[in-house]
Amino acid sequence: MDRVYNNEILAACIVIAILKTGITDITLLTVCLTLVMDDKLRNKYVVGETFQSYAKRIVASTDSKINNKYKDYLILFTNTIVILSQNNAVEINGKDIILTDIGGSIYSHNIIDIPSNRLKDILKAIPHLCNSIAKCDINQVSYK
Repeated sequence: MDRVYNNEILAACIVIAILKTGITDITLLTVCLTLVMDDKLRNKYVVGETFQSYAKRIVASTDSKINNKYKDYLILFTNTIVILSQNNAVEINGKDIILTDIGGSIYSHNIIDIPSNRLKDILKAIPHLCNSIAKCDINQVSYK
């Protein structure tokens, strides 16, 4: 059963999990959130694939309007960061978002145990996709 219905709560879990991978740059976080939260985009990623190869495939596919999806998820990302910041789970430091001890505790004790099939699928994809993105220059990721 999938019990996470609110997009901001789901996005908060995802952002915390992405932060645990070491990605803290706001631009990279917004790209990662879009790619892992959107089921069609996430399911197109092949484990071990380079980000460049993945980006070419999703941009070339006719069913993925990546810029529109990115804009939609950017609003969700903003709401999520406000919620996490107001609850002291993250701190904003210039262009970086830093996971606090509270945010780390939320990840360790709560996110992993949430009985959501969709969230579990997303959490499985995060380390692989984020690792691929982290190997790229921020300008490359934005351009791709």
